[in-house]
Amino acid sequence: MSTSAPTDLTVPSTLKEREQWICWREEERDSQDKPTKVPINPTAGDYASATDADTWTTFEQAREAHAGARVDTDGLGFVFTDDDLLVGVDLDDARDPESGNPESWAEDIIDRLESFTEVSPSGTGYHVYLHGILPDGGNRKDGVEIYDQSRFFTVTGDHVDGTPATVNQRNDALREVHADYVTGDESDDSSPEGDTKRPGEHVDISDQQLLEKAKNAEYGDEFTRLWRGDTSDYGGDHSKADYHLLRHLLFWTGGDRSRAERLFGKSGLTRPKWEERADYRERTLDAAEDAISNYYDPNANTGGPEHTDPPEWVEKDTADTHDSVASLTPANVVARAGIASDDYDSLSGAIDGLSDREKAAIVWDLLTESNEYHLRVHRETGRLYAYDGGVWLPEGERTLRHAGRQALGSTNYGKNVVTELKEQARADPRAEVDGDTLGSDPGVLAVENGLLNLEAAANGDDALRPLEPEDYALTRLPVTYDPNATAEEWEATVREVVESEKLDLFQEYVGYTLHRGAMPYNRALLLVGDGANGKSTVLNTVRAMLGADNTRSKAIHDLSEPNHVADLHGAIANIHADLSEGALSSKGVARFKELTGGDTVEGRRLYEESFTFDPTAKHLYAANSTPDVSNYVDAEDSAWWRRWLVVHFPQYFPPHERDPELEDRLTTDESLSGVLNWAIDGWDRLIEQGGFTNADHTGETRKRWVTWGENVEAFIENHVENDPDAENLSTSEAYDVYKAWCRENDEDPIGRRKFTATLRDAPVNVGYTKSVRPHGTGTPTNGYKSLGFSGAVPSLESVLSEGDGDDGTRNTGIGAYN
Repeated sequence: MSTSAPTDLTVPSTLKEREQWICWREEERDSQDKPTKVPINPTAGDYASATDADTWTTFEQAREAHAGARVDTDGLGFVFTDDDLLVGVDLDDARDPESGNPESWAEDIIDRLESFTEVSPSGTGYHVYLHGILPDGGNRKDGVEIYDQSRFFTVTGDHVDGTPATVNQRNDALREVHADYVTGDESDDSSPEGDTKRPGEHVDISDQQLLEKAKNAEYGDEFTRLWRGDTSDYGGDHSKADYHLLRHLLFWTGGDRSRAERLFGKSGLTRPKWEERADYRERTLDAAEDAISNYYDPNANTGGPEHTDPPEWVEKDTADTHDSVASLTPANVVARAGIASDDYDSLSGAIDGLSDREKAAIVWDLLTESNEYHLRVHRETGRLYAYDGGVWLPEGERTLRHAGRQALGSTNYGKNVVTELKEQARADPRAEVDGDTLGSDPGVLAVENGLLNLEAAANGDDALRPLEPEDYALTRLPVTYDPNATAEEWEATVREVVESEKLDLFQEYVGYTLHRGAMPYNRALLLVGDGANGKSTVLNTVRAMLGADNTRSKAIHDLSEPNHVADLHGAIANIHADLSEGALSSKGVARFKELTGGDTVEGRRLYEESFTFDPTAKHLYAANSTPDVSNYVDAEDSAWWRRWLVVHFPQYFPPHERDPELEDRLTTDESLSGVLNWAIDGWDRLIEQGGFTNADHTGETRKRWVTWGENVEAFIENHVENDPDAENLSTSEAYDVYKAWCRENDEDPIGRRKFTATLRDAPVNVGYTKSVRPHGTGTPTNGYKSLGFSGAVPSLESVLSEGDGDDGTRNTGIGAYN
């Protein structure tokens, strides 16, 4: 749902001027039939707490956070505290959302309270805000709930016509409404003696005095452990602990439910389940109250409530695992530290006395018990990984910063705490995970809508399930899996630009990139074709499917550096669009063979320790022509030649045939879902047949590589001559004629730079110079003064008339063509 934020004009100034504002959003909980409204910190974006002022902010800040995209919220909320004399009256199931008419009992309450009233977010209730003091004797009955602290209201600003626009002092009216609608007949002395268990005398001592008495009584040790948030007496069962602490509090407050509930909110046991689940609070209070057989008597020396076992529903209340763990709040930090928070003016002041190491130790313990954050430490590298959105990312330090600030509050959080937290994490064996565990298993892949089983998808079976932390997925494709998605335009484009004999092979290699976590086929892909032929657009589409964050772009010479090798750890693919001679080096070639051969390699990120890993990233390169590798490998270096799958992109698309919007269409969400299905088909065929279709043997690959572009010698020998009367030509114009000749003769052209160097050094004198004016005009450039052509060579005029001139771009791809 999406709820509009209230405006300045619809919210009374009494509420706006207080820094007691939060945001909220609806979240689904397995244990509840309807969504829960959870409080959100407008500043940090994590959970807020109705008992932690550090998570509140101003009205304007909350409204800006709700309106922006940084924090996901459904509306604004106002928190009631014990020092502002503001009371909120919540009337549930009190309004017909279609007609807008109130129930008669609700209309009576609204008329009597006569203060600012708004319609609730659901449209089926009302909120009344007023100044007053909540009477003793409970705070809810049937559809009426009244709060004065440790709760928040979801504010809509949907003002009810006929009610005041201001928050008024209505203490007398509140007392009357409370007596009529909350305590009701329960205060009637006419009931037979013994029919109803009666509370004890009013306990007229301060909260601090009451807590001290409880801690020093006969059962004081049990009470103290519960107050601190320690659930160990009950096997870690949080619900049992809640029940027993409430027994103590009801005993010491003389049966004052409202006071017992308020005090519980200051204990270390308070958590989102307590704050957000009114049904759980009331049910637990009822059970604890039923178990009380006597109350604290100020005139007698009583030691506390007698022990009773909780009712059966408390024993079985374990379904809501998210809420049955400790939450990261200042109250829980204070409780875990064993600090008597009543000795301090605030929770922040209580935490301030702890050292940074003590703060970190407590926060880490709470974090490991909470399902709000998941953090692991790479055993070999010490790197911190955090679970975020279905995948594990190397952003554990960021998670520790957020958790530390959330638990300690902004005033007690600092850089030293984060340093100590990192040490706590790395010293905890429960957080360690080895490198082999990180990363999803081969054959499964994280996608936008879950964990995808490739084999099931290929067979047309149910292939998706939700992602879980235990999947240890390191990457997630930014693509939604849709078994019915198609990619007609992508398939047509591939058929047009890829040599026909290698169409299946190309599809299989793109499918091979989906095979995360293993490298059963030690191959790299090289797409060759000189400019304006579709290589870049095809690679850009593959990169878009795999995700920019999941791919790298490393030249082979980069692989000689340990930090570049380390960057490949966890990557799906390495896609580099310029495999030229300048992109090679001896060390890089050697490391490339290791990375594609299944060898364990060593990497090291800057300022970190080195580590070893088994590389599984697939390598895809593009080149205008196969580079000269004679300085790095020889003809017998089978470890190099057998790694490569060479695919020719033979087409050329002149400017007038280019479609500048093609790549945008190929990379839409709908298209990429179809491309994913196309790739899955390639993966399935590859796995089934155990290798790539029409893959060249090692000798064939070497021959094709080495002889690629040898036609330039034949071109020069048969079609180039010295012509003193020839018109000046630029190097690019001469290269255009050569490319046109290659196309007519089904040859693979070499790159322009290599062609220019070969022609310049040819036995025939073509008058190469660094300063010619082509056609006698223009800016001087590199070119020829006596280059002539003979035989069946396309004329320069025909080349230029067809728009065949080289515009200086390289590997622009068919994103610009049709």
